[in-house]
Amino acid sequence: MGIFDRLRRKEKVSTTIKSSGLNEESGAIITKKKDTVKSGANVVLTSPIEIELVKIPAGEFLMGSNPKNDSEAINSELPQHTVFLPDFFISLFPITNAQYEVFAKKYATHSMPVLSPKHWVGGGNPGGNAPSGKKNHPVTNIDYLNAVRFCAWLRHETGKLFRLPTEAEWEKAARGTDGRIYPWGNKWDISKLNCKESGLDQTMPVDSYSKGKSPYGLFNMCGNVWEMCNSQMKPYPYDKNDGREDLSSSKEVMFRGGAFSFNKKHARCAYRETGYTSFGIDSGGFRVVIAENILPEWEGIKQMI
Repeated sequence: MGIFDRLRRKEKVSTTIKSSGLNEESGAIITKKKDTVKSGANVVLTSPIEIELVKIPAGEFLMGSNPKNDSEAINSELPQHTVFLPDFFISLFPITNAQYEVFAKKYATHSMPVLSPKHWVGGGNPGGNAPSGKKNHPVTNIDYLNAVRFCAWLRHETGKLFRLPTEAEWEKAARGTDGRIYPWGNKWDISKLNCKESGLDQTMPVDSYSKGKSPYGLFNMCGNVWEMCNSQMKPYPYDKNDGREDLSSSKEVMFRGGAFSFNKKHARCAYRETGYTSFGIDSGGFRVVIAENILPEWEGIKQMI
């Protein structure tokens, strides 16, 4: 049973994103052009939303935990092993309320409308408005289908192979190649992330905690919100060809990175958690990648775009 299973039971009972961040209120701006601007090794899109993606170079990295180096390592993270990945691009920040709002409003009148997250103004209904003052916070309460649909929308609008990251892609982006415990290194530092020990009990803007960036310069890879990955929980060693990336009939999806309401043991690059594909939670979000097309198309996904 995953953490999110227990949370669900409890609930039933009771353009260019610059490295300094998005504009708090405007967030993502709609433009009429389908522009792509290359900035060094990064890709910057200005339509249909503004988003910057960072290139993660091809090569090997250490995946999983070594109990000799990490006293909090658990069985699902073992054994630590070497994985090769081709290069890919991953969003600099988690997807924000502002970016998701563009998508939600686009499909508010669709025959299969996108329902806005439950905590938004007008939440649970087509359209809806992101919470005031939190447009630059990570979007949460998104289920797997709508995260995939968001990626399909970006793919349709840009012609680029957007999708959710696999857990291997996520982990390499979070820790680099050397097997470090946290994005910034091996020493715990509460000033570098937003987790339960921070005492904030809420999300923070996606460009917060710049000192906690990953080796590739990515923000909030641990803490703030859990990040959804297009993988199932299967034992290591990691094998992309064993069906773990095909979630078309799966009831569970992988989450990585910990969150504002979870303690520090969850905010490790190697920690693995599962949740249901059918609902979102208030501490769960996602980011996107442009990468090789290894995922099967969902039957009917095109009619939803």
